[in-house]
Order: sequence, then structure tokens, then C-alpha cells
Amino acid sequence: MTTRTQPSLNFVTSVGENVISTFQYVKNFILILGVFLLSVPSILTPRHKITRQLFFKEFFKIGPGNLLLVATLSVLLGGGLTIISIVQFKNYGFHLYAVSAITIMLTRQVCPVLVAIVLLFNAGIKYTIKPYMSHADNKRELIEYYFVPLILVLGLVTPLLYTYAAAISISSGYLVSTYILGISPVNYADKVFATIDHANVTASLLKTLTFGVMIGLVTCHNNIKTLAKEYKPRQAVKYTLWQSIFLILLSNAVVEYMLIHTHL
Repeated sequence: MTTRTQPSLNFVTSVGENVISTFQYVKNFILILGVFLLSVPSILTPRHKITRQLFFKEFFKIGPGNLLLVATLSVLLGGGLTIISIVQFKNYGFHLYAVSAITIMLTRQVCPVLVAIVLLFNAGIKYTIKPYMSHADNKRELIEYYFVPLILVLGLVTPLLYTYAAAISISSGYLVSTYILGISPVNYADKVFATIDHANVTASLLKTLTFGVMIGLVTCHNNIKTLAKEYKPRQAVKYTLWQSIFLILLSNAVVEYMLIHTHL
């Protein structure tokens, strides 16, 4: 009897521990989000001079530091997806329709997620294990003075890098289509501009803003856990990766669902 019930008890205990840890994670995440939202309006006050300095320092470090990588990936993805799609559609005489499909795919899905993943690896991981606590007296001060500017930077840089990536990927697709696949430049441009309307632009910018803030919040949470010795650095990096990727994919699906049902 004892042997049979032991696995069941272990399973129930494991489920209970996971539920408790999940609630604790959500609680801490909401706390960080609340402090962030309350601290944003006061960032212009004189006592937040260090916050503004850190904001501009991180902005010019994260933004320009990722331009080359984002451009390279955008060229490869834009050109590669264009060749694959148009060649397939051309066999059935629908190659111009493929231009619209590629444009939507690049602007609504590929480029937003691409930029978010690049920032996750090049900024999120780095700041997850950065020892901020030596410059802050408590958790609230740590969030207010050091993580608020980081989250703001990621929330601002992500849409800017997305715009940059989308322009390069569409330009790459244009060059491939017109100079390699023989599609008329005028027809290609007409299809692209007909597809990129205010709805697609709004949807993409909204998603990228959400992605940037999500990465910042996850990074902040796991950095605090690392400084409190609850996570080892390698463990914190692993959590930052999978939690951010999960939230990026989840928020992408939620935003797309909302936009579809609001006819955007």
C-alpha cells in the first residue's frame, strides 16, 4: 500500500511546489511591473538624474551595437524567403500575390520576432547577471534607478530596430525579385505599398514594444533572483531565455488575436 501511494504523493508534492513557485513568480513579476509603471512618470525629476544618464548610456550601447547583426539577418531572411516563395508561386502564375504574402510575413512576424530574439541574446542575458546591487540599497531602488531605464530602453529600441529590419528585409526582397527573378519593379513596389497600411504598421509596432518591455521585465526579475542568491548565474540565464521566448510567442499570439478581432 505504501509503495503504491508513494509515487502519487511525490507527484502531488511536485505539482504543489510548481503551483506555489508559479504564483510566486507572477507575484514578483507584477511587483516589478507596478514599480516600473509608478517610476516612469518621475524619471524627469532632479533626483532621477542618474536614471536619465543610464537611459542614454544604455540606449546608445544597445541600439547601435545591434545594427550590423540585425541588418545581416534581415538581408538573409528577406532575400531567402523571397526566393523560396516567389519561385514556388511563379509556377502557378501567382508570383505577385506572393509579394503581398512575403511583405505581411516579414513585417508582422519575422522581423518583430527576429529583433526581439537578437535583443534577448545581446542584452537580456548580459543584464540578467550584471551585479547592480552594489549600487543600490534595496530592491525598490534597484528597480527604480537601474531597471526602469533598461526596460524603457528595450521598449524604445525594439520598435526602432524593427523598423530598420523591416526596411532592409523588404529592400533585400525587392532586389532579389527584380534583379534575379525578373519581376517588374513597379509591380513589386505597388504590392508592397498596398500591403503596408496603417493597420500592419500599428500591429507590428505594438508587438515590438510589448516584446521589448517583456524582455526587460524578465531580465529584471531574474537579476534580482541572482543577486539574492536564489539563482545561480547559469540558471538565471536559462530562465531568462525560456521565459522571454515563451512570453514573446504568447504575447505575439495574443496581440495577433486582438488585432484580428478588431479588424486590423
